[in-house]
Amino acid sequence: IYNSIAGKEEISSDMHMETREFSKLTQCCAVSADIVTILMIFDAVLQDRDVYGDFVPRVKDVWTKACGGYFRVVAVWILAAVS
Repeated sequence: IYNSIAGKEEISSDMHMETREFSKLTQCCAVSADIVTILMIFDAVLQDRDVYGDFVPRVKDVWTKACGGYFRVVAVWILAAVS
């Protein structure tokens, strides 16, 4: 699919990239995407009041109301940076 979209630039040995390097690159991208997904689900569960209403209600109050809602934004960015 990529080769049909990219046109003349094809994925081949002319890229001067070994399979090991390409594998490391894709693994890093997959781990980064997993971390973003986990943080998004974590944030969504702590904001939700309908489906997971009884799950840690005090933490949800702090998560959504502390510092006018900025606490959760800063916390997610810090967790992403630490991860």
